[in-house]
Amino acid sequence: MAILSFVISAALTRRFARAAAYATAIVPLALWQVYLASHLGLRTEGGSLLANLTVPCTGLLGEFGAAVAYLLAGVNAAKASGLVMALLWTLAGAVLSLRLVIGKRTPGRVLALGGTLLALMLARGAPAFAYDEIFNFGRQLFILPIGLIVVLFIEYRELSPRGRAALAFWLVVGTALGAAWWTQKIWVLSQVPGVLG
Repeated sequence: MAILSFVISAALTRRFARAAAYATAIVPLALWQVYLASHLGLRTEGGSLLANLTVPCTGLLGEFGAAVAYLLAGVNAAKASGLVMALLWTLAGAVLSLRLVIGKRTPGRVLALGGTLLALMLARGAPAFAYDEIFNFGRQLFILPIGLIVVLFIEYRELSPRGRAALAFWLVVGTALGAAWWTQKIWVLSQVPGVLG
C-alpha cells in the first residue's frame, strides 16, 4: 500500500514516468513470491485475504455496537471501554486523513487514505478479527497511523497550525491508549502465578 500510495499520488499530478518508476519498487517482492512458489511450494492465498473485507463500516460499526453493549451491561468493562476508545480514535484518524487528502494529494496523505479505506472495510469476526482484540489495531490497522505520522513529520511546514495540533493530539491519544493497554495486559499477567516471575 505504501508503494501504491506513491504511484497514485504521482499519477494524480500527471507525473506518469515517476509513477512507473515507483511501481518498479514492487518487482523485488514479486520476484521473491515467484521464487517461494517455485522452490518451496508456498503461495499467497489472495482469496482468504479478500474474505477479510466487507461493506464499508459494517465491521467497525458492528464491533462498536457490541463493545457499547458490553460496556452498558458491565461485562468485561475494561476491555469494552478500551475498544470503544480505540474505535473512536480510528474514526477520528479516518476523518483527519480524509480532510488532509482533500486539501492535497501527497504520498503520505494517500497512504493515510488507503489506511482509512482498509480500516472501514475490514470485517468483524472471522476470518479477520480486526476489531475483536485491541492488539489487532496495531496488526491490521497500522497503515492509517503510519500515513498520518508521515504527513506530520514530512509535511510539517506545509500544515496549518491547526492541522499540526490535530495530528499531534491524535498521535498522543493513540500513544496513551496503547500504553494503557500494555499496562493493563502486564497487570493481568502479573496476577497469574509464575507468568512474570
